[in-house]
Amino acid sequence: MKRLISTALIGLLACGAAFGLATQKTNSVNLVLANVCDGTFNDFKFQLSGYDDQAFVFNYDKTLTGVAATFRITKPIDGTIYLDVPITSITVGTTNATFSIARTNIPPPGSYYGELLSYEADSTNYYRSIAQGKLPVTWSLYLNESNFFARATTNAGVGQVYVHPNWIDPPWLSSTSDVGTVYVTLTAYNAHNVLQANTNTVFQSFKDAQIASNATYSAFIASQIASNTALQSSITLNLANQAATNTIFRAFDTAQIATNAALLAAINVGGTGSVSLVTYNAGITAQANTNTVFETGKVSVVTYAAGLVTEAATNAALQGSIDAINITASNTVRYAALTNANENVEVLASGTGITVTRTNTTINVAIPTNVKLHSMMLRWNGVSLGSTFNLITGTADMSNTTIANRWGAIGQFYREDTGALIAGASVRLDTANFNTLVIQGLPTASITHCRFSF
Repeated sequence: MKRLISTALIGLLACGAAFGLATQKTNSVNLVLANVCDGTFNDFKFQLSGYDDQAFVFNYDKTLTGVAATFRITKPIDGTIYLDVPITSITVGTTNATFSIARTNIPPPGSYYGELLSYEADSTNYYRSIAQGKLPVTWSLYLNESNFFARATTNAGVGQVYVHPNWIDPPWLSSTSDVGTVYVTLTAYNAHNVLQANTNTVFQSFKDAQIASNATYSAFIASQIASNTALQSSITLNLANQAATNTIFRAFDTAQIATNAALLAAINVGGTGSVSLVTYNAGITAQANTNTVFETGKVSVVTYAAGLVTEAATNAALQGSIDAINITASNTVRYAALTNANENVEVLASGTGITVTRTNTTINVAIPTNVKLHSMMLRWNGVSLGSTFNLITGTADMSNTTIANRWGAIGQFYREDTGALIAGASVRLDTANFNTLVIQGLPTASITHCRFSF
């Protein structure tokens, strides 16, 4: 059975005034507000004939000033909605709520449940059911579609509902109706959920990219270590070769000394001494050139060794950076930063040590050095503390020292008693204090769950 919705045939009634003709069916009940809605749906029982225009009067022992109301009919108790009477069709007086339902909007015969829901007329923030009862609908002969001799059948279009005697397009198919407006709101809410899912996908992609980047850096470090090992082996080999060369030159020096001694003896004897001396001088020059080459090679080896030390320092610094990245990416912990009754705080951060304190309506978050605060959940008791508070995040994690480098926050706020998202609640930057966020628009009749991401 598709939902029926109240249409323009539902008329507004003056508070306390009589309804229509004397024969019009008026359903009236007197209620004590403190005793209604115990879950039994016995606050009222209105017998409805299926072809009667119906008037309803709910009288209370309390003042209803500033209250708006809507009325819903369903079958079974958790099943199809047959009728929603909008707030524009219900008149709320000082101590009563009145409305009427045209016969064309009475549901088909059966046993139904009805509920009168009230909420604050100005902000629609505070809801309360103020009457729950039963609505048995009986058959009327005037619900019969046609007589025996002129019987006809009708075909319903896609999405149509039956309102005697025709199939019609329901108001929720249009975004301009009351219920249609609700559906448009739900559509926007669903779009918000899709946007949130897309945001989560982006963050997941960032996380995956960070993991891949860390793997790349780790591979680079491993490659650098292998390169250093190869260089060390090359240096060891060069030193061994140099030692062998030095041994050869020592042997050459010994032979040269012997040659010099022989030449000197020849000079002393005379004869061919002058020729031998020229040859000796040429040998000395060649030896000097050779020594210069080897001295240059020795300087090159020293320079290479210094470069290796510098390379090792660079690798150590790079490894430290990789370790820091790995710590940032993997050491994410969630823990309680404040455990006071009705105002506990949970944080998600890169490390432990974050503490939270409250002084009046100011919450101070102390973040240790090198710890990053990712997100935070806190419970705000608006009943005792009011609708606004300040959140100070300091400068250890977020710079927040000038208007140019300050950090804001993304916030979501839910009522703890209903789980509903709080319309109008917001988080903004304090234009005078760069390390402070201002949260406002919270209800003062319940505890609020506040969620922040940074």
